Amino acid sequence: MAQKKVENKKEKVEKGISANAKSDTKVVKSAQKKSSTKKTANTKSASVEKKSATASKKKSSKKVVQSNVQKKVATKSTGKKSSTVVVPKEKLVSNISKDKIDSSKKTASKAKEKAIKKSQQANKTAVKVKEDSIEKGKKSQSKKKIDSKNKNVNKKKTTKKKETRAVYISPSQLEKQDKRKFPWEVCMIVLLLGLFIVSGVYSELKKDNGSVSRSNSYDILNSIILDSTDIVSVGSSNFKHSKWNDYINGASKAKIFRMDQYGKVIFEKVYNSKKSSSFHSVVSVTDGYIVVGNVTNDKDDSNKNQLGLIVKYDKEGNIVWEKTYESSYNTEFYKVISFSDGYFVVGSSLKQVDSDIDNEGGALLFKYDLDGNLVWKQFYGDKEKARFNSLVIVDQNIFVVGRNNLDTGVILNYSLDGLLSSNVEYNYTDDYGLTDIAYKNGSLYVIGSKKILPNSDEENELRNTTNTDAVFLKYNTSFELQFEKVFGGSNQERYNALIIYGKYAYVVGSSNSMDSGLKIFTDGKKKTGILIKYDLDGDIERKGTYGGSNNDMITDIVTDNSNLYITCFTNSKDGNILTEFDNGKDSFGKVVKVDARLRTLFIK
Repeated sequence: MAQKKVENKKEKVEKGISANAKSDTKVVKSAQKKSSTKKTANTKSASVEKKSATASKKKSSKKVVQSNVQKKVATKSTGKKSSTVVVPKEKLVSNISKDKIDSSKKTASKAKEKAIKKSQQANKTAVKVKEDSIEKGKKSQSKKKIDSKNKNVNKKKTTKKKETRAVYISPSQLEKQDKRKFPWEVCMIVLLLGLFIVSGVYSELKKDNGSVSRSNSYDILNSIILDSTDIVSVGSSNFKHSKWNDYINGASKAKIFRMDQYGKVIFEKVYNSKKSSSFHSVVSVTDGYIVVGNVTNDKDDSNKNQLGLIVKYDKEGNIVWEKTYESSYNTEFYKVISFSDGYFVVGSSLKQVDSDIDNEGGALLFKYDLDGNLVWKQFYGDKEKARFNSLVIVDQNIFVVGRNNLDTGVILNYSLDGLLSSNVEYNYTDDYGLTDIAYKNGSLYVIGSKKILPNSDEENELRNTTNTDAVFLKYNTSFELQFEKVFGGSNQERYNALIIYGKYAYVVGSSNSMDSGLKIFTDGKKKTGILIKYDLDGDIERKGTYGGSNNDMITDIVTDNSNLYITCFTNSKDGNILTEFDNGKDSFGKVVKVDARLRTLFIK
């Protein structure tokens, strides 16, 4: 009986232990459920939390089983030892259940803490992964945006390019194009355009023989004087770039203008004729200016000869009187000087090659009275080639320089009545001959050009060459040569104008030699303006060039006993005499003021 009671007690104790174990497992499961609900909050860490929960379940169940086995072993051992001791049922059950509940709580709390730590770590790693993925997503999105922007920009560029090249054709135009069956319409348009162009060219070519280039503007200054502090210059132009006169298409007309010492234009006047004209020289008188040049005959269309022209202007640029000299030859006046009772004019009246009329011709020397009436006239030399270029009056003598035939320069002495007293020839010159003359202290200073044959010393040989050097000559009044100074290189040089100022002579002209010692910026064919300062013994003191890489020419020079003023024309768009209009195509007449050291002071 005693043994049965003990066994019954053991069975009850084991049932209580199993009941306690079940309650412990329920507690653990509830804790696991709570932790699992927390884990499901974060979707990306759910798998990690489930794995930790299952691991904790297995560990807790193993511990519960181990604790139950230990307790069973303990009860068995206590049962064997205390078989004779009677223990109350309620106390025994309560003590065992309390111990097991405490141990199960402890294990559950430890498992819970471990699960929480693991879930926190998993959350942290998940958050990091999420942040990294977010950053990567942002970067990828920004790259996609940039790429899309670049694509849009490229698309816009391509569309713009396409838009600029594209031509819109309306449906009606397409229908018309489809209806067109005969290409003769295109042929008719081309034919009409061709006829229009040909007629325009023909009308341009029919203009008078004094016309200028149809594509370029032409403006030139030939002479300059000083009227007190004002500057007066003459030449010819078609006034394309003029601010004071209208453009004359297809022809150039003579012009005169006056400016103050600062370059402000007072007036610019056109010589109004039906045909082309040009002024070559001007001289100041008390009540105005005397100008000479030429004008194309506008009375008879069959006679295209040029007429010698002399005009008097007042100080405001209004014509007082004008006179022409007409013959069957081409007549031009190149230089005028004033005298007490009138004006002396030199030039040429040359026979045309196809003319059979025998008339007065050759180089000419005319005298006009103060009212422009011709007093007397003298001709000299070859009627087809001779010309007088300049003159100077010394006492009762008129000294004239020019050319007789193709290559012979001449100096002549006339009386004031026009009688030739003596002359001298100078070989060998170019087509212009000797171009200017000045007088100083009993000597005559003459300039021009001379033909040079590099491989020949024979003076009597006809010099068939284009190589010319500028020449500076000194004679006494008896025409005895004092010196000859030649300047130039292997191409072309010539002097156009001369003044004596103090102890020096200043000469101006042009050069295109690359080996003359001057700084020439052309290709060796186009000309550059030059200014050379000599002492009166013929030694060069200074040399200056004026122009750029195209054609430049200095035509005249004057002094105010302090500075020098030169006239020139140029079509260079570079160099040292540029103005605002220079374009490398059109020719522009210019006035340049320089000091005694040849430094440029202004350009107008």
